[in-house]
Amino acid sequence: ALWHKRDKKVKKWCAENNITVKEFVSHTLWDPEVVIQTNGNVPPLTYKMYLHTVSCIGLPPRPKEDIDFRHVTFGTMSESLQREVSLFQTVPKPEQFHKYPEMDFGDPLIRWLGGETEALIKLNERLSQVNEN
Repeated sequence: ALWHKRDKKVKKWCAENNITVKEFVSHTLWDPEVVIQTNGNVPPLTYKMYLHTVSCIGLPPRPKEDIDFRHVTFGTMSESLQREVSLFQTVPKPEQFHKYPEMDFGDPLIRWLGGETEALIKLNERLSQVNEN
């Protein structure tokens, strides 16, 4: 695939310049390369074939353990600076790192249109407003 050629060029350049390259599988349960190799070096084209392939691979790796913050020293900020910049008043304390506030996504009945065609329409609308001014 196209990105494989690009990645190989980047890795080659890094090797020539004494730069260590580390790759990680991040947002998938199974490494996509392993899934493709297990399926005979072709991507599974149906969900049923994907399920069969990952059943051959076995369970995905366990998630990493939580980070231990007990040995980390966090800096503090003066109260006067905290008062001046309201953003810093909302920074969570280390013991709150595992908690996330509820997100307000507004009215769930609003339908947002996306995609390249819609983006081009919005861009043309914005550019026509700029040209009028």
